[in-house]
Amino acid sequence: MNETRSRTSAIQQRAPAHAVGARYGNYVLFDQVGDGGFAEVFLACELGDDGEPSLVIKRLHEHLNEHKESVDMFVTEARLMADLDHDNIVRIHYLERIDDRWAIVMERVDCDSLGEIFDLAVRIGQPIPLSAG
Repeated sequence: MNETRSRTSAIQQRAPAHAVGARYGNYVLFDQVGDGGFAEVFLACELGDDGEPSLVIKRLHEHLNEHKESVDMFVTEARLMADLDHDNIVRIHYLERIDDRWAIVMERVDCDSLGEIFDLAVRIGQPIPLSAG
């Protein structure tokens, strides 16, 4: 067994279900990269992958899981995103209910965040272009 897979297995076994590095359904959660009033966002990989995060999971906050309006908004967001097909839009893989929590599983895109781009634009005194290409 390679070292990365062994390390991932050890993390999965000792981490509580809510912790980074924990097993979450068929996935392993890594760094939490976002947390807002509606959901939390993690880098993740599927169980059995090489241990490198290749996915992003957006998970509805636990206290909103039984709130019908919040669940409806979350499901609608996932369906609308899944209908979009463009190179500059993250692709949705699944909308799932995992461990009694709604989650959107999507591709991971390595790039600067909009916040980082905004900060750079402010620092150098340049506006952010409305179109790219």
